[in-house]
Amino acid sequence: MSTLPTNLRRRLENAIKQARKIADGGARKALEALAVHEPDPYRHMDEAQRDLRRKLRAQAKQLGDGESLTRRGAYEIKHLVEKLAYDQWHRLLFARFLLENNLLISPEHRISVSLDDCEERLVLSILAGGAERRGQRRGQKDWRGRTAGGHAVVHRRLHGGLPAR
Repeated sequence: MSTLPTNLRRRLENAIKQARKIADGGARKALEALAVHEPDPYRHMDEAQRDLRRKLRAQAKQLGDGESLTRRGAYEIKHLVEKLAYDQWHRLLFARFLLENNLLISPEHRISVSLDDCEERLVLSILAGGAERRGQRRGQKDWRGRTAGGHAVVHRRLHGGLPAR
């Protein structure tokens, strides 16, 4: 097995550093959208979001994050942010590995799919969910689409700038 040339190694290293920063930012925004760091849940949150918030706060505590020293009831979420970013980063790397080796399989059709197929399916699912989202209260945002989706696009651009092999 040959080694990666120095210039490609540097490009890869820089892409990884940049992607990790983006993953950390995305994880923090997603957690803040769920008020994991706040003493109380946001008023607009439904019961499923409140339940997820409780579970994430428990996980933060298990990871060593504790109550803020400056705000009673608030949580420091540094370790939880790092864990979520790490998990998402490795999920994306594994998906890219499967994609590059034609091993990414559609669960519906049981055939190999390309990145274009995935993007098309994403667009169709967003369009299909548009009617459902229009039914939400005005001004209420879907935290999943706002944070995770935008960061996934940036990750794709970073990965796309690197040669496949």
